[in-house]
Amino acid sequence: MNRSVKKMALELKSILQREVINEKDSLTAHKERGLKRPEGGSRKNSLKHPEGGSRKDSLTVDEESVLLDVFLSFIVLRVLQAKGNILTANMRNSLKHPEGVSREDSLIADKDGLESDLLGDYLTGVQLLNRAFDCCYLSDEIKSRITCQTIEKVRDLFQIVKDEDWKKEEIISWSYEYFNEGSPLAGKDLKGKNGVTSQFYTPKWIVDYLVENTLGKCYGENSLTANEEESLKRPERGSRKDSLTAGDEKSLDIEDVKVIDPACGCGNFVIGVYDKLREMYQNKGYDDALIPKLIITKNLYGIDIDENAVEITNLLLRLKALEDGAYEKIETNIVAVPKGNSLTAHKEDSLKRPERGSRKDTLTANEEGQNEYLKKFEKIGSLMRREDVLSLKESGINDERLKKALDILSLKYDIVLTNPPYLDSSDYDFELKRYINEDYSEFKKNLYACFIKKSCELVKKNGFVGMITPQTFMFIGSYEKTRRFILDNFQIERLVHFGLGGVFDNALVDTAMFVLRRAEDSLTAHKENSLKRPEGGSRKDSLTASEEGSLGEYINLTSFNGKDSKKRALFSIWKDSLTAHKEDSLKRPEGGSRKDSLTASEEKKREDYLSKYVFRVDKNVFTKVPRVPFIYWVDSDVVRTFENEPLEKFADARQGIATGDNKRFLRYFWEVRREDIKDGKKWVPYAKGGPYNKWYGNLWRVIAFDEENYNLLSKMGNYLPNRKYYFKKGITYTMTTSKGATFRYLPSGFLFDCKGSSLFFSKDEDIFRFLGLLNSSLFSYLESFIAGSVDLEVGDLKKLPVPQGLFEGSSETQALEALARLNVAIKKQNTEIYPNELHFNEESIDGVSKFYDFIESKNALDTYLLLSEGLIDILIMELYSLKERKFEEIYKTVGIPTAFFPFSNGKGVKGLPPLRELLKDQYLYEFGLNEAELFKIENFIKEAYNNKIRSLISIMPFDEGVTNYHRREPYDNYVERKAEESFQSPISVYNSMSNQDQILAKLAFVRIDNGIQRYLLNADTGFIPFGFSIDEENRLLSSIFDENSLTVNKERSELESIVKKSLRDYIFKDYLKLHEKFYKDRPIVWKLGKRDCGFLVHYHNLNEKTKINILNFLKKRVKETASRHIGKTASRQIRNEKESFKELIKIIESKNFELNIDDGVLRNRELF
Repeated sequence: MNRSVKKMALELKSILQREVINEKDSLTAHKERGLKRPEGGSRKNSLKHPEGGSRKDSLTVDEESVLLDVFLSFIVLRVLQAKGNILTANMRNSLKHPEGVSREDSLIADKDGLESDLLGDYLTGVQLLNRAFDCCYLSDEIKSRITCQTIEKVRDLFQIVKDEDWKKEEIISWSYEYFNEGSPLAGKDLKGKNGVTSQFYTPKWIVDYLVENTLGKCYGENSLTANEEESLKRPERGSRKDSLTAGDEKSLDIEDVKVIDPACGCGNFVIGVYDKLREMYQNKGYDDALIPKLIITKNLYGIDIDENAVEITNLLLRLKALEDGAYEKIETNIVAVPKGNSLTAHKEDSLKRPERGSRKDTLTANEEGQNEYLKKFEKIGSLMRREDVLSLKESGINDERLKKALDILSLKYDIVLTNPPYLDSSDYDFELKRYINEDYSEFKKNLYACFIKKSCELVKKNGFVGMITPQTFMFIGSYEKTRRFILDNFQIERLVHFGLGGVFDNALVDTAMFVLRRAEDSLTAHKENSLKRPEGGSRKDSLTASEEGSLGEYINLTSFNGKDSKKRALFSIWKDSLTAHKEDSLKRPEGGSRKDSLTASEEKKREDYLSKYVFRVDKNVFTKVPRVPFIYWVDSDVVRTFENEPLEKFADARQGIATGDNKRFLRYFWEVRREDIKDGKKWVPYAKGGPYNKWYGNLWRVIAFDEENYNLLSKMGNYLPNRKYYFKKGITYTMTTSKGATFRYLPSGFLFDCKGSSLFFSKDEDIFRFLGLLNSSLFSYLESFIAGSVDLEVGDLKKLPVPQGLFEGSSETQALEALARLNVAIKKQNTEIYPNELHFNEESIDGVSKFYDFIESKNALDTYLLLSEGLIDILIMELYSLKERKFEEIYKTVGIPTAFFPFSNGKGVKGLPPLRELLKDQYLYEFGLNEAELFKIENFIKEAYNNKIRSLISIMPFDEGVTNYHRREPYDNYVERKAEESFQSPISVYNSMSNQDQILAKLAFVRIDNGIQRYLLNADTGFIPFGFSIDEENRLLSSIFDENSLTVNKERSELESIVKKSLRDYIFKDYLKLHEKFYKDRPIVWKLGKRDCGFLVHYHNLNEKTKINILNFLKKRVKETASRHIGKTASRQIRNEKESFKELIKIIESKNFELNIDDGVLRNRELF
């Protein structure tokens, strides 16, 4: 329905704005007359606008207000037409048409609505709306602009919406929401300072679910017919001990049930509650004619800042009442927060809405305190604190609307139901920020969190709160106090975790809906082991009788995509949750019982959903985990890992440097002179986070740290914290990545950034044991819900649990330490071939023949690395005493490492070369690995692969775990990539390896890049010309790649075979783009000149000598051209060539070649 309604609403607004509103001169001419409502139309019921003048102050907003009245008049009349059969009968004796207009000509009675005497029928319909619904008052001026042609366009437009959809009251609310898109009228008080939308229309199936699980529970089985079960049973079909039924506590009389929506908007929850209450009253045997008035006057309450939305809510209630036979006008308890300018005298605006009663001045010039309260009330509405509400009531308020709003907020309610505004604190305007900071300082992160706090103030003890909000309160660190408030003051009855999307049609929001029950006591007793269930047992089996009453039910629908799939899954779990939604395609067959409504396959599916997606959890379990995240899905054994001592007991986790001006102090190391990088010189190596990368790497940065810059940094940023740890070895990590934090060995001699904060230890062996622990899948899993934001802050890291066995000298901990040392050595050796690494080894690429040796060694080492990571996961799980079945839960979230992928028959690990043949002595020595240890590690890996790893493959959750594992290292791990693509073990991939063109192409680039840089730095000329002479360029390139006594043809032909083009074409067409990307947009080989000819120069060799050499080269070219072609014999081509050389000379002469290299590539490129 929504797509067609949106299209209709937007087009209707466009038509009416174009044909009715956009005549400013005419509107201005009627400024004095205004848009008056008919005489004698004062309202004393609450189905009305607030008394007084225009809705808005500015001309643009006033036009929008008038446009909304016209817009709603057409929408509401079309709904009435669709409901004509009911309303005509109901209203025949209660609604009298204006004299002179026959019923036969009225819009309601006419089958096609606008066919005969279109304009007269429309105007009659507007009068009906004025008298029967107290809405849509239009001035004579506006009425005069509405033509038959306009009405015909509207009639045609309405046809795009199905007739059955026009019978649904919610179409009015949807139309209002779409009207508000991009409108200055659009909930101006509910938008942020940048126009951020903060409220979304609540779908009916969400409303129905929350109403059933609050109102249905509150009134218990008394709300149902004798032959019905409880409408929303627990999965185990057990009755609730805490239900307010005659069986346990005093039954709540239905007329005493009070329900409020403190941010009611267009009344989604109000109407949903009305429908449910009507069913309850009918089941109790009440007279149908009395029910509407009882519900509207005794049960239903609502308040909102948006006056227009409240008017629509009251209109819908009136429509409901009429359908149910209540023909009298009933005063509702749904009110808008009165605006300050409607309570004080002010000049009438030119385009205001019709007057709605007399205005009484409730403020005087001396009542500043009261005025401040009113301003606050106008701004934050129902968020007004109870003590402020009472103070304002006691201050002598005379305005009846204001008194009623304050009375509503003074009451206590059995049920609070709402979809509150979602507005982040960064979008608060000044006034809103001030009021929220005053009253909701611990909940100020988002308005919806403030409404959670307010709901506790509004609801009675043992009452229910039902809300749908973003899911951020469940996990994010800035909502920790909100979580603690919920745990301290409520029992969590049910929580449905939707995740991203699938709820609101017009917004992609991570959502959760929940039902809370106000606790009698502030905090229930903590229950031990409440999450535990026996191996293989159901969730129910794990509960003791004493725990049953304090459990909440959590439904995880995050893995379902889209509204329909989430809705269908929820219905499968709670098969009766949507029975009120009569038009739902998923409802049970007419007349069928709940039990009969499900087929055997549907029942099996439901039971499967219950076992997979429904969790029964004691809320007190959350308090066992730092930051009390609502990690309802986490197994009890995993939760118990937090009984271990936190990491801060064993390591110094330290925040790094925040310079306050990275452009000034930080560079990539290749931007500065290599001889200036070391302690005591200007530049010092610097670890600064970086992309996802384990074990070793991302060490590209340097920081200005000589005496001058040290003094500056000590007074800037975060003032050089934790200085005693500078230049020490340890572990550094990337705190911000989409796949979680990654930890790397930090060599001595480095400083570290706040985005690469680091850990330090008293013993070297602890570095590698902790490095293995921190890079394990279990730790990634724990980090995923410990981190208070997208970053893993130092404070979060300190709280992670460390198993006591990590410090014992067992074979497991020794193996863990050795594997971590091996992984660091592998990563460092496998990246030494790249010149953008500090440990670059030029000899490793000195000749194409070495490429193949490197690739063979690298692939074998990468295979060892992947197997090692799988074994580390096994060792860590053993250290925490976690059973193998926990792998399934963990890998569903963080992904299955390729070590556990299925294997194919073949040579297996026997095909891997010995580690001693692969690793270089320098790295074995650097990371403390001797030959005997290496042999022991190799045997451990191969033996574990044949036993432990292969035995675990059968329990891996491949359906979910594989799709969650998309990691890319900063160097090309071809084995891992092929394992993911083929869904095979790294061993299987390695044993079937073929030529890898992509790796060869990258190595060819590295070789060519290194040759060009070496030539530019060492040659006397300092440049490489291009576009002048192909023969000269070929001779020059041959000499560049002939420095190592390789035959010219062999070196060039091998490179050209790899890059699949001539070396000249590659360098002058492809090379510079690849070079810029490789050096992270800080290139050090620059191109000077024009597109088709110029010079390659090196950033570190830009000096006056190079400039003179280039100019001499060009002047020689000009001279040679002139001497060969004299006078009139010169062709146009030769003249153009000569002019081109002269133009190049001007370009080069204009450049300053004396750059300050320390300013960095970006700054110097701008200047150059």
